[in-house]
Amino acid sequence: MQKDKFGRPANSINYGLEKFTAVEWDSTTTPGVTYLRGDYADPCVIKRIDTVNHTIKWGKGAWANRASLNYGNDRILNVEA
Repeated sequence: MQKDKFGRPANSINYGLEKFTAVEWDSTTTPGVTYLRGDYADPCVIKRIDTVNHTIKWGKGAWANRASLNYGNDRILNVEA
């Protein structure tokens, strides 16, 4: 299966795009944090927006594990979750 540099498959809404379009979000799991996913597949790229500390970080993994993933500043995310 062909994937782009973010690890998204060709049938992803965000395939090949630098701009991240959320297909699902969650603002209730962690207080002060909104999670955005760019693909319905798992693992997927997840953006973590911390409205308390004013940071945006990226992770890759299963949507169900979004609160426990390791997040960093690198959007390339070449490591598999």
